[in-house]
Amino acid sequence: MCGVAGIIDLQSRRDIPDWRLDRMLDALAYRGPDDEGRFVEPGVTIGHRRLSIIDPAGGAQPFLTHCGDGVLSFNGEIYNFQSLAQDLRDKGHTLRTRSDAEALGEYLTHYETDALPKIDGMFAFAHWRRRSRTLLLARDRFGEKPLFYAITRDGLFVFASETRALLASGLVNADLDQEAIVDYAHLGHTVGERTIYKSIKSVAAGNYLIIKTPVSITNAAYSDSTNAAARTHTNEHGQQSVAGLGDSLDEAVRSRLISDVPVGAFLSGGIDSGLIVSSIARSNKSATSFTIGFDDNALDERPAARLVSREYARSAHEFRLSVNATDAIDILASAYDEPFADPSAVAYFLMCEAARKHATVWLGGDGADELFSGYRRHSHFAFEERARQATPAVMRRALPAIAKAMPKMDWAPRPLRWKSTLNSLGAETADAYFQMMCFTPAAYAADILHPDIINETSLPPSALRVREIFAEHEAAHPLQAAMAADLAIWLPDRMLRKVDRASMAHGLEVRSPYLAPPLVNAACQWPFEAPRAENLRKGPLRALANERLAAPIATAPKRGFAPPLAAWLRNKSGPMTRLYDSSLWSLSGLFNSNAVHKMIKTHQSGRRDYSQALWTVIMFDAFLQTQNQMTKAA
Repeated sequence: MCGVAGIIDLQSRRDIPDWRLDRMLDALAYRGPDDEGRFVEPGVTIGHRRLSIIDPAGGAQPFLTHCGDGVLSFNGEIYNFQSLAQDLRDKGHTLRTRSDAEALGEYLTHYETDALPKIDGMFAFAHWRRRSRTLLLARDRFGEKPLFYAITRDGLFVFASETRALLASGLVNADLDQEAIVDYAHLGHTVGERTIYKSIKSVAAGNYLIIKTPVSITNAAYSDSTNAAARTHTNEHGQQSVAGLGDSLDEAVRSRLISDVPVGAFLSGGIDSGLIVSSIARSNKSATSFTIGFDDNALDERPAARLVSREYARSAHEFRLSVNATDAIDILASAYDEPFADPSAVAYFLMCEAARKHATVWLGGDGADELFSGYRRHSHFAFEERARQATPAVMRRALPAIAKAMPKMDWAPRPLRWKSTLNSLGAETADAYFQMMCFTPAAYAADILHPDIINETSLPPSALRVREIFAEHEAAHPLQAAMAADLAIWLPDRMLRKVDRASMAHGLEVRSPYLAPPLVNAACQWPFEAPRAENLRKGPLRALANERLAAPIATAPKRGFAPPLAAWLRNKSGPMTRLYDSSLWSLSGLFNSNAVHKMIKTHQSGRRDYSQALWTVIMFDAFLQTQNQMTKAA
């Protein structure tokens, strides 16, 4: 894992002061604590911060290709780099190291954008062609690694692994994007190419940019992650066996064990991580596992994890997690770069900190829920969609009015929250699923925002994107469209962002076998006959788990990684004190202070649960605090 940064003059070949790149690389130092490098020529400066994983001696960057034309600065790991290298040798190329950086740099120089679909890896890179003065930026299929860019008014193209590095250059404006804030208020994070800053864009997952000088920018997709949700509808075509699925998982795990530093696996009490550990053992490698535990027995997965570690792991490490959310808020805000309100980030961040003592590289189970419909909301959505289709249109239109008169019942299981259920049944299918993706209910999100902001956008941009995805998958079952929305938004912008920022903050690399192309293809080949039960709650993976794991794990219901947020915010000396002690959020002009203070009183009285909305404001206040500190440091 590494940090990428650079500045390209799109208009001429002006000298770029060294200090600008110095400051960008300093901002990324924690992503690459082992080494620093740079490439400079007239109108171009490209830098790199390195966390050494493969070939520490031979993988230094920026990498200059042997013909002298290509320059690569690359963040990530290429798991099939050995096959890419062999392909180059077959064509007469000589490779001098065993690093994935050399294989990728030479492969891109030879194949250019045609190389992208052939790469199995998590990556974000900049590849500069000196003769044609062309820059290629690209990001992996599912968005495991981040990459941002901005274009200044005087024609400089600035790029980096994090927005903080762009701001550190002194070239990029830090004005906030109000549409991004509306997205954040609903989902707890920004979405897609839009960042929290007006002037900064994200390279979308599975996309590449070609920047030519003088000014010419092409933005295109080489992979569409939402296609992974478009499975077959019958058992007659694309049938995938449990054994075939297991073989695909074993190969994905084997390819992600390549490393010159210790590798382990995060192990919970669930089937995703349990299957990964079993695959490590099947590869004849020694498995090292790491499990966190909580004082709350309902959240503690250590007993279930031990069933796997005793059978498959050579060494098993456990860590009892004691969370002080108040102390973690500012640390998280700094690590996550943009505002990020997923409360499970607190535990994940602390887990990465503890795991760093035992290994540098870890395998995680991210992607399994999105590919195999493993979230509870998938079952709820399938149930509601059947009810929605069975309800006459006239009655459906009346349901929101009926819901308005019903109590909220935040304490009840989701199927019994009739207010939410009736609102959902009365909504269009895409809008109903968007509500299920939201961290903060739409009505609460609208309440916490200043009226001047919420009135500018009738719907969050992310809701419009979900509508587009459902329209693109109109011929498929609605659950498949919902999974496509997860792959396009939930996975890259929430789950994988959480993993990247928390792991990189501790010099850690986390690899995701479930996102390996062969395994994704295996998921796509599994017949889809929704809403049959075997297509929900990771049915195919459970079938594999029945063969490989102990029964208590294979049959156990999914448990979340979410902390007791509502209780945190009812503690008089807990995180809620921030909204009283800090005035940044209330003076920003972004939030409705009166509405937020009413929510605080109501929540702490126990009459209603406003924890999601209030945590959203708390984390934004922490983001503003971090932004102020960066401004002072500059």
